[in-house]
Amino acid sequence: MSTLLLWIKVLDWCQLFRSTSFFIKLITETIYDIRHFFLIFLVALFMFGTPMFILQLNRGDENAIVDEVFGDIWVLNALYN
Repeated sequence: MSTLLLWIKVLDWCQLFRSTSFFIKLITETIYDIRHFFLIFLVALFMFGTPMFILQLNRGDENAIVDEVFGDIWVLNALYN
């Protein structure tokens, strides 16, 4: 997480220079414009992950569909799988 924050800070510093400020602004506006797509994408992940997690409740550990990567946090397991 700290590495991601450092890279975000580097991009912030790049806005100070005229040659790179346009490109940084372009990247930030693109990310802002696709925010609705990310919302739909997360809903789609939940739509496929939740039934898989429900099917997992009826199985044992030896024939599991969903690996419990994040322990008992079922939301993260449903997104990951």
